[in-house]
Amino acid sequence: MAHTTLTTVEEIKSRLRIPSDQTDQDAAIDAIREAVEEDILALTGFTFLAGSKTDNFTDWQRGTTRFLTYRPALVLTLVEGKVYGSAASFNKLDGDIKNEFEGQILLVGYQDAYYDPRSGDASGMTGPWFRWREYTWPKVRVTYVVDPLGSDTNPIPKALMRAALEWTAFIMSKPAGAGPIQSVSIEKVSESYGQGSKGPMPGFVSALLARFMRELVAIQV
Repeated sequence: MAHTTLTTVEEIKSRLRIPSDQTDQDAAIDAIREAVEEDILALTGFTFLAGSKTDNFTDWQRGTTRFLTYRPALVLTLVEGKVYGSAASFNKLDGDIKNEFEGQILLVGYQDAYYDPRSGDASGMTGPWFRWREYTWPKVRVTYVVDPLGSDTNPIPKALMRAALEWTAFIMSKPAGAGPIQSVSIEKVSESYGQGSKGPMPGFVSALLARFMRELVAIQV
């Protein structure tokens, strides 16, 4: 069965040395686990939900790239652009996947019409070619299919699972207001903690996630 979480309540309780038959904190642990996993997925661009996604971008210049909300991108279904105005409609554009794993997309241009949409038509009554080359579409809509996390072709990285486990355990290690600050040591990394608000990402969790973090450019969902 495919995974739908990065870690489980049982794994977190084991990490915290909470007996499996002690269930009074299970709901709290699961709520923190869910919040932590939402943050990790948002920061890395992965999703457990398969299927078609649509992202909306603004001011996208032809010949440049943007990053999709979700990754890896299996296929681009449709790329459309439009100018501002109540009468404007979306026109089909040409896009290509530059990096499937990162979800990085190249906007190629106005498909089958190599002219500047601002100045003329395909009959030759157009402005200089370089004006089309530099054209920026005010609005671009990209529909694509994503490879869900945990699929046969996109297995969950162990670093993500460990990050979710350790971050949740880090938060749950001390109830609010109960006792002094203590510390958690993982291999050669040590972190101090106090009470159970989510707060900033612990340094060792940041290290686990570092190579999966990416820059999301001008995404408007």
